[in-house]
Amino acid sequence: MARVGVNLLVRNIPDMPLQLRATQFAVQSLLDSDLCLTDWRLQIVDDASPCEETRRYLVSLRGWPGRRVYVWRNEEQLGIARGRNRGNQFFAENWQPDYVVEMHTDHIFPQEWCLPLLHVMERNLTVGMLGPMLLTGRPMGWSLEHVEVDFSGPYRTARAAVEEAAARHRGIELIRSGLTHPAMKRWSMLVELGGYDEAMPGLQNYEDTEEAYRATEAGWRIGICPASVVWHWYAFSRTQTTRDHHADYHANGRYCREKHGDRFGAFCDQLGRDMDAAYTKEDK
Repeated sequence: MARVGVNLLVRNIPDMPLQLRATQFAVQSLLDSDLCLTDWRLQIVDDASPCEETRRYLVSLRGWPGRRVYVWRNEEQLGIARGRNRGNQFFAENWQPDYVVEMHTDHIFPQEWCLPLLHVMERNLTVGMLGPMLLTGRPMGWSLEHVEVDFSGPYRTARAAVEEAAARHRGIELIRSGLTHPAMKRWSMLVELGGYDEAMPGLQNYEDTEEAYRATEAGWRIGICPASVVWHWYAFSRTQTTRDHHADYHANGRYCREKHGDRFGAFCDQLGRDMDAAYTKEDK
């Protein structure tokens, strides 16, 4: 049985109570999905959330049967790159998985999403990271469908809406070029790459793209799979990470271009074209 670790980074603030509700929906849907058909562990990194209700909720998850849920609290905010690396550090020191799934607090998982990714990666050993196709909480280009979710309403209503939309769009187990989250990553690739680049000046943005660039330069393939569909609000989980989203975006983008040169820009341009193509194909 495959060993699948899930790495969840949480940063909620008290004046945005829907962030906690979104986190609860994400975790509840995750633990009521086909992830539980694997040998799984969930590592939650609380990135110094100032929300006391979030702290209490995360601590309550430690009582999950089978000691499969772990919570690590940073005493100071580290941001996405360093925070994610702390979660993977836990896996390296305590329980080495075959794969790591990096999820956000604004995902809702249908019942079937994990095993299709796992099946494709087990058959294609050069694939280093593979994500699902996405339903989104707001209209945008890289989306199968805009599905509205009311975080102030019942969880079951939100989950049912996502389940119905995922069933309409779920395709076959193949690989399209692209990059999405939650991304399932091969542990051996993460060990080779050394995780996210912690030298980035901003707390968020570009950390996943820069890692994907290094993965492809090292010979790994990245992609998305139409057989797996997950709901993602997009950017809702990032609004609490920093007060200046745009400054971090530009600072980290500039850092990546200086580090990697023109090849990084070309990679980003191609990635955008690949994502456009992925969401215009039909492979049922």
